[in-house]
Formats: sequence, C-alpha cells, structure tokens
Amino acid sequence: MLQHVSASLLAKLSISDDNKRAIGGRMGSLVKLMESSKPDGLQEVATNALVSLLSVKSNRKYLVRDEKCVMRLMLLLDPKSEVTSKKFPVAVVAAIMSGRSQSCRKMLMAAGAYGHMRILAEKEVVGAKKALQKLSGNRLKSIFTRTWRESGLHTRGFQLASVAAPLALLSLRLHFCRQDFRFMATWYEVHEEKLRSCLLPIDREVISSFC
Repeated sequence: MLQHVSASLLAKLSISDDNKRAIGGRMGSLVKLMESSKPDGLQEVATNALVSLLSVKSNRKYLVRDEKCVMRLMLLLDPKSEVTSKKFPVAVVAAIMSGRSQSCRKMLMAAGAYGHMRILAEKEVVGAKKALQKLSGNRLKSIFTRTWRESGLHTRGFQLASVAAPLALLSLRLHFCRQDFRFMATWYEVHEEKLRSCLLPIDREVISSFC
C-alpha cells in the first residue's frame, strides 16, 4: 500500500530534474511494481512514475544499463506474457527512446525489444507503432549509406538519393510489400542504360518480381 502511494505521488507531483536524478536509482523498484497485479491500478501508477523519471537523459541511460531492469521490462513486453497490459511496458520503451539515444536503442534492440514491439504494433497496442519507429531509428538510412560507399557510385557522379536507396533495396532483397515498391521497377526501366555501367550488381530476378 505504501509503495502504491509513493509511486502515485511520484507520478502526479511536479518534480525538478535534479530530484528525478537523485531518485533515479529507485527505477528498478518501479519496474518490479509493474509486475504486480494488486492492488488495482498499481501497474499504471508505477508506469506513470517511471515515465516521469525517464524524462531525464541520465535516468534513461541508467535504466538500460541495469540488466535486471531491462530483462524484467522485456518479460513484460513479451506478447506471450499476460502479467500486465502491454500498453504499460510500451510506454516505458517509448519514454526510454524519447531522446532518440543510439546507445539506448542498441541496448534495447540487443535485449529483443524490436521483435516484441513489432508484434505488439501488428496487434495495434496503444503506442506500439510510434515506439517501433523510434526503435527502428535510421536502420534503412544506414543500409543505403553503406551500400553507396561500398558500390563506388559516388565516384561516377551519381546522387545518393536517386541511385543508392533503390539499388540498396533491390540488391539486398528486402522483402517489403510489392505494391509499395512497384515504383522501383519503373525507376529501373528509366535508368536501365545508365545502371548497366554501375559498380553495384543489380539482381534482375528481384527487379522482375516488382513488375
């Protein structure tokens, strides 16, 4: 009961960032409270209190470095688990990613957050789609840039935006919706002659599948 009251006050009161940093070490206790089904409303209160503390950058980094906290959070996030409503751990992940920290993203990805979040997004859990977008970060952009550099196209006078992205998607065989990427087949037809001299190999089988 005392924990419920304390978490409720923490969630509702306006606290300075300095004070949030000072009590950041209690975030592990709040994650544990998220696992408690009783009393009613405790999970929501604990989540709100945790989200409040995670508004501070140092607390976000502190939490993801705590392996036990991350493990508990992943168990709560697991679609197969019925410990709590998924909107609560989703809200915590979204709060961690609010600063778009690459180090936080990598730690959550390594813990398996992306796979869980993708399933929850498909099930339309509140906040899951936005949290998934933040977790995804610049993955595709990184693929495009790396492929661009490795291909040597920049030495041939091609522009990254017009060449590297479509080639990266085609050559890496990313399995996206055919309809969404039908424009790539048209783009290839227009630039086919120019592309024949490119250093990056084009998989014609993949291209044909979009036609």
